[in-house]
Order: sequence, then C-alpha cells, then structure tokens
Amino acid sequence: MRFISLTWTEGLSQTEAILIVRTVHEAVLQARQQWPVRGNIIEVPEIRPFGYWVLQGAEPGQVYGSVEWYINKSFDQENRQLLGRRYLQLVLNEPWQHQTPHYDLAVIHQPLFDEVNRHGVFGLAVRGRAAVLTIYPLYILDEGPLRYRVLRRLVAHYFGQVMGIPIPGWREPVQCLSPCAMQPASELAEWLERVEEEIRVKALYCRDCQRELSARLASNHFGMN
Repeated sequence: MRFISLTWTEGLSQTEAILIVRTVHEAVLQARQQWPVRGNIIEVPEIRPFGYWVLQGAEPGQVYGSVEWYINKSFDQENRQLLGRRYLQLVLNEPWQHQTPHYDLAVIHQPLFDEVNRHGVFGLAVRGRAAVLTIYPLYILDEGPLRYRVLRRLVAHYFGQVMGIPIPGWREPVQCLSPCAMQPASELAEWLERVEEEIRVKALYCRDCQRELSARLASNHFGMN
C-alpha cells in the first residue's frame, strides 16, 4: 500500500508545517467516513511527514540525498524561482519511487514557475502521483488566520490532485464546480474567495470529491492503483 510523503522547505514555519500535516490528515479522515462502519477492513495510507529531510550519512550535494538537492537541481538561479516540472520529474525519477511507490506532496517557500505555460503558479501536479505548491504568493498576506486558511485550501487542493481527484470519466466536467477544495483557482483573489466559500459551507471537499477520494484510498488499500 502506498504511503503519503509530505516534505517542505526550510523557509516554512513550524505552524505552517503542522497545518500541512493536519490538512492531509483531515482530508483522509473525511474520505474514510464514506466507508461502512461495520465489517470495514480498509486501511488508510500512512502519512509520513518527512519535512526538510536529509538522508542519514548523506554527503553535501549527494544525489537524492536531501530536500536541498531537489531544490538546487530545479532552481533557476537567474530568475530566482523553482522550475516546477523539473522538480516533479526529479521526484518521479527518484530510486525509492520505483522501489516503494508512494504519493508525494511538497510545499516550498520560493516562487514556483511552470516551464510549459511560462508563468508563475501556485502549484503543479502529476495527477495520481505527486504535486508541489508554494506559499510564496501568500507572503502578501499578514501572517495569521487568513494566510493559514489559504494555505490549508492549497494543501487540500493539491493533495486531491496527488490522489487523482476528480476522477476522469466519473463525472463531467473533470474540474469540480461545487463549493469544494478541488475547485481550481489561479489568482490569490480567487483563492481568497474559495476560502470564504469554504467557511460558509463548512466543508473541505464536496460530497462527490469525498466519495472519489474515498474510492482512491480504498483502491490503494487493495493495490489496484
């Protein structure tokens, strides 16, 4: 069964790191509520918060030896931004993804750039496998509840993409249009609107996305993904 890997860069605060872990844990618990209580044998995947990790005994700059190596290999020094697709490719090519495949969510504090569409982004994902998101655009907000709510929304959104929801073919359109963390946004103003909407409906994911996340977790337990 695949586990969920959570990493982040050294620029995140302890409060932000805790929020990342709690949000993913909350998302998994919400999905778990879709399963029957009696006779349930399904196990949820383990959440492993590796944080700003360094392999034990790794030399400075060692290939796949630390989060810092991933950042250095995908960072555009001239423009001072992380190349998101290059970073994700490193994640997908790492040796332990082949040995023990897992879901991977990374949160960085540097600007994030999409090399294909040629603009800055909040996050990028390889659906069903990995995602990277940045808190850099949130620095315009005062540190406090509002910034944390937007970060929570971003984490929930890109965790959903890591898990592969909404599921293509289950409903049309593929993008969620309900009051839900899977509703897309590209500007900070849009994310702020989504947060206000979430407060009103008092739900992280809509019913359909909860159901689909539940199905993804169940298939992970039975080894069908």
